[in-house]
Amino acid sequence: MNLNPEALDQISIQIFSDSDIAGIEVNAVETSESSGSFVATISLSQTLSSSGNKLYSITGDEIFAKYDDYTLPKPYSTLDNLEIETFAKIDSSIPPIKRLENSQILLSDSLGNQLQSFSSNKQLQIIGTITNDHNFKQSFVYLFQVKNTMDSIESISWIQGELSPKQSLDVSQSWIPKKSGTYHIETFVWNSLDELIPLSPVMSTSITVE
Repeated sequence: MNLNPEALDQISIQIFSDSDIAGIEVNAVETSESSGSFVATISLSQTLSSSGNKLYSITGDEIFAKYDDYTLPKPYSTLDNLEIETFAKIDSSIPPIKRLENSQILLSDSLGNQLQSFSSNKQLQIIGTITNDHNFKQSFVYLFQVKNTMDSIESISWIQGELSPKQSLDVSQSWIPKKSGTYHIETFVWNSLDELIPLSPVMSTSITVE
């Protein structure tokens, strides 16, 4: 796009994100008179709407940049153009393992009363709380897993959802131990069932069922 080798050329670039598909339009200026290299600077905001050179995007978004190129090889002329597009993924500087806070596991009956003893063939609730202390929303998968003394999985289930900024959420799953013995209960918080990236440390507890 170095159309005038004796001046600094400018090109218009459209910038948009998954969260703002309308996006913004910015001017990129050639770094020197005939460099053919163009630079534009934008800032990203997770709280303010897009305007000027500021683009609204949140962690996990893809952002896109595209422009029309008029410097195609012959037999094309400068009246012809080709849309050029690229993209990048927005991430947070916060390590994934610190994105959400996962509380210690609580166990209760169906009425919400905390249990200190456990009996076979009686339903109990496995309860956890996850908290998003950050200023961007986050998708999550909360997984419950119960293993017996043989380290075999007795029960596994999960809940998918999304936490708004500064939101806490109680999550629970019912389980009925069929036999007496010792059981190991674990809860995991991942970003999805596809990538399985931990968003907080694993919580675990053991119980003895009479």
